[in-house]
Amino acid sequence: MASEDITSEILKAIREEGRQTREEMREIMTRGVGVVRTEASLADAQAGLTRPEEATPAAAWRTHRQLSVAQLITRSARGRRESQGSHRRADFPPRPARQSL
Repeated sequence: MASEDITSEILKAIREEGRQTREEMREIMTRGVGVVRTEASLADAQAGLTRPEEATPAAAWRTHRQLSVAQLITRSARGRRESQGSHRRADFPPRPARQSL
């Protein structure tokens, strides 16, 4: 087998692993960090993102970057105790509506 064929096979395997990892990441983020979220769902998502990060080959740098962004979003969402925009924390009461003058 020529070195070009080996390189091609390695790149193909990296792309496939990256695709599977991104699919898993999307499922984790949709389930745990979606529009309605709780501390438990965010904690599950944060823990769930660890496995794909560890399983992704170093050469799949784009996938690593996407996982980093997903982890930052999740960590940031865990730090907020109020609803933001269209995202709602189901485990914290909503803020009282502001009265306009």
